[in-house]
Amino acid sequence: MHNTHTSAIVVTICIVNDNALAVGTPDINDEFWQQSIAASDTEIFDVPIALTDTNDTITIYADTASKVNAVAFGYTLPDQS
Repeated sequence: MHNTHTSAIVVTICIVNDNALAVGTPDINDEFWQQSIAASDTEIFDVPIALTDTNDTITIYADTASKVNAVAFGYTLPDQS
């Protein structure tokens, strides 16, 4: 994540489980991780997250809109069923 702003910004990651097989709406109970990123700084975070259903999602929020660039990388595990 890169903060392009002139002030520190708090970034929050939410893991949102599906809602009756549809994408769910995040709320305070879905918060998984939160971190402040200093002004003009780039931070790399290793946050272990497993999405287990088709419509589970990850949502990232920042205190200030349009000031944080975020990229997520992951992989898919083979189906063991």
